[in-house]
Amino acid sequence: MSVAYRQCRLTRPGGRVVEQLTTWLPEPFAVAGAAVRLPEPGGGWGESWDVASVGPFTISEDSIRKAERAYTRRRRGPSDGRGDGGAVV
Repeated sequence: MSVAYRQCRLTRPGGRVVEQLTTWLPEPFAVAGAAVRLPEPGGGWGESWDVASVGPFTISEDSIRKAERAYTRRRRGPSDGRGDGGAVV
């Protein structure tokens, strides 16, 4: 069974500023006013974020994975065998 995702705007206090993040959350967690914790790149869970707003549209988990793969390919750039993503130094 595929999970539906909703685009959400998250906020949290960060000293003298309010940090904001836009991300896709699984529908059960996409509730305005709720608090969520996101996984950190190195493992574990980060500090809590408040769900400030939830978008009206849903997207399937398969679509999220396809977009994630496309984004990763764009960041790496064309493969030319140099291992640097095609960057010119």
